[in-house]
Amino acid sequence: MAMPQRDDLIEEFKRLDALREWAVLHGDMEEAERLRKMMEHLADAM
Repeated sequence: MAMPQRDDLIEEFKRLDALREWAVLHGDMEEAERLRKMMEHLADAM
């Protein structure tokens, strides 16, 4: 049985990871670090 709340967290994690990757590719390391911290916080909630 799927857990909708957990599925939402996983989708949010994937979205943040894609944004972080985009920031790294475009040299915006400040934004990449901000997104990494958000991902870390989200992972703690899982």
